[in-house]
Amino acid sequence: MKKISKFWQIALFLTGVLQAESRPAGVVLAEKTQEVVQAFVKKYDGGRYHYICSGPLFNMAETTLNGVWVTAKTEETLQSGRQKAVAFLQSYFQELQTNKYAVASFEDHCKTLPNRFSGPFTLKNIGLRIDYWTAEVERPKSPCLAQIKFYENSFRYYEADPKTLKLKLVLEESYEKALSQLTPTLPE
Repeated sequence: MKKISKFWQIALFLTGVLQAESRPAGVVLAEKTQEVVQAFVKKYDGGRYHYICSGPLFNMAETTLNGVWVTAKTEETLQSGRQKAVAFLQSYFQELQTNKYAVASFEDHCKTLPNRFSGPFTLKNIGLRIDYWTAEVERPKSPCLAQIKFYENSFRYYEADPKTLKLKLVLEESYEKALSQLTPTLPE
C-alpha cells in the first residue's frame, strides 16, 4: 500500500472538515435518526435483537424511509415470529412518531423528495427485516422462521430450505390481518 504524503493527509483532512461543516440539514437529521434507531434496538426486549443497519433499506419499497435490519439468535415458529414482529413494529413505529429527529427527517424528505415521500408519516414509510440464526450461526430449520420482512404495509415470513438454505416465502399478510390474527376478538 502506498503511503500518502503529509501534504495530501492535511488536504484530505481539511476537505473532510469542510464537507462536514457544509452538510445539508437532512443528512444530519438522518444520522440523528439512525442513532435513535440503534438505541431503540439495543434496549428493545432486553437486547434480544442485534442492530445491523437502518435507513432507506435496499430491497424494500421506495417509500420506506425508516427501515431497520436486525438479527436474533433464536428460533421462532410462524406464530411466535408473527407476534414478536408485530410487537416490534408497533414499538418501533411509536418510537419514530415521537422522536423529534425522526419526525424532522421525514418532513425534510417530504420537502426534498416529494415524488417519493408525502405526509403523514405512516406504516408505509416503515420497513423491518429480522434475520434469525441459531447459536451456531446457521439458519434455523423448518418449521422455524429464517427471516421476516415488513414493507408496503405487509409482513412476509420466510423459512430456509433444509438443503440449500435458500429462503422460501411461507406467508404474506397485511399488517391489519396480522394484527387481527393476534388480537383475540370478543364475541358479540
